[in-house]
Amino acid sequence: MAKHWNWRQRSIAVIVWPSFLMASVATLVFFAKMDPALLLSAFVFQVEMSNQAVYSLGFFFFWLICAGACTLSTWLIRTERRMDSFPEVPPDLPVDPES
Repeated sequence: MAKHWNWRQRSIAVIVWPSFLMASVATLVFFAKMDPALLLSAFVFQVEMSNQAVYSLGFFFFWLICAGACTLSTWLIRTERRMDSFPEVPPDLPVDPES
């Protein structure tokens, strides 16, 4: 029998999984054009890192950015006011334009 997730588990899954997928795509696209050695040489201070370490840091950076965007989207959806809570006509305006 399948266990049902509570709202917190679903929210985490909704944030983590799409952000993981988009971070993967962003890492592939970014490092297809950018060489890690050139990226490291742009820093003022010299950092000794392997290419794999730069790829990993880049992936986690993109994952953090995408997770922030997914978190904001999830928060905006959960805090949205329902359309049925808005009145059709404001109470101080007449319903009939001729009255």
